[in-house]
Amino acid sequence: GTDEAWNLPECRRLGHTHDLTPTQATWNVNGLINFEGDASNLVFDGFVIDGHTRQVYKPNGDMTLGVGSSAPLIRVLAPGVKIRNCLLMNGYHGIRIQVADDAEVSNCILLNLIDRAVDFEIGNGKGILRNNTIGFVWTSGTVEGYGLTIGSAIKVAAENNVFMFANKVGINSGFQNDDVKLVNNLFFNNQ
Repeated sequence: GTDEAWNLPECRRLGHTHDLTPTQATWNVNGLINFEGDASNLVFDGFVIDGHTRQVYKPNGDMTLGVGSSAPLIRVLAPGVKIRNCLLMNGYHGIRIQVADDAEVSNCILLNLIDRAVDFEIGNGKGILRNNTIGFVWTSGTVEGYGLTIGSAIKVAAENNVFMFANKVGINSGFQNDDVKLVNNLFFNNQ
């Protein structure tokens, strides 16, 4: 399924009664919201993003990943983007930052995501993750399930965050990145 209308009949079949219809943007392969090009130094503040139309549950309670997009809720490809005071939930990845130069994620709540909640993915630059609550990040198969993923050559400071109930780990810096600074974070019940 890439047809945006799949959700309503599938939800009805599973016994759900909501009448929410997904928009075409739900199926954007790059991300539900993309900040690139002229988005440099943009401040994205106070939004609620619910990617529920990307997920369906199997009868045994497991999530089906094959019916929706595996794109993030927010994808950042422009320098200086600040994401503040947002609630992001029920998506594949929460925020994928591919241009980290002066990127910021602060005072956000990210819940019920698959693979990665926040991903400072690639490229040189610096970013900050401050005062966020990140929880219930699930695996898809045998990998991922990370609250925060940090790529190589990125200077990231994670300060005053709560990382809870990640199916794997709260923070994964698999590239042995020496430029990661962790200050006053709380880790609770991550596997």
